[in-house]
Amino acid sequence: MFQQLNRSIISYNRSIISYNRSIISYNRSIISYNRSIISYNRSIISYNRSIISYNRSIISYNRSIISYNRSIISYNRSIISYNRSIISYNRSITSYNRSIISNNRSIISYNRSIISYNRSIISYNRSIISYNRSIINYNRSIISYNHSIISNNYNSCLTLSRSLMM
Repeated sequence: MFQQLNRSIISYNRSIISYNRSIISYNRSIISYNRSIISYNRSIISYNRSIISYNRSIISYNRSIISYNRSIISYNRSIISYNRSIISYNRSITSYNRSIISNNRSIISYNRSIISYNRSIISYNRSIISYNRSIINYNRSIISYNHSIISNNYNSCLTLSRSLMM
């Protein structure tokens, strides 16, 4: 009778240990998933930096075009007969500038959407972290519960062995 009780207690403790191991494995998979999301965030940040660099080069290019326009305006003042051809050229450059500005606006809009997406991923990461903490707390409560069961089992075994020895 005493051995059968011990075997049932040992079997129950083993099932609890197996359950704890499955929860630990699940936590590790969630941590791995979090790391992949962090890696994905880093790639998006790198992509954002490349877009920012591209925007800066376009801004520098626009400044050079503006400087070039000013030199053409100065040249137009000195040569009136040559103004018509230069004006036509300026219109083409203005159209090109407008297309670049439109392109810049689309890139800025795209950057904002990526920033919004990053914020949603950060919010999602925070929810996963909160979920992980709740699982860790749950694991701690299970471990505490297991310790109390083991302690109770040990005390009951001691009581039973003492009663049997008497």
